[in-house]
Amino acid sequence: MDSGTPSDVASVGSRARMGRARFCTRRASTLSGRAGVIHYLDRELAELYRAVRTRRFSTLIGCTYSPDTSPRTIIASQRLTPLYRHDGATR
Repeated sequence: MDSGTPSDVASVGSRARMGRARFCTRRASTLSGRAGVIHYLDRELAELYRAVRTRRFSTLIGCTYSPDTSPRTIIASQRLTPLYRHDGATR
């Protein structure tokens, strides 16, 4: 967003919680970044699960949004970095 383009970046990953349970986390400083992660997961969740299964991972998601809508409409989202698996592997 700081560059003046209608885009944002957020992180998504999984973490261990209370033993072996896993949960998905998303971190973004803006609502459009969070919405971009949801947009990405809505389309790519099955593929993401095939790649990491229940292992811990993290990655960055970028999105483009329409600046003329309120709330901002996400136009596109994509993974910006490889999947970093916390077991040491990268994909």
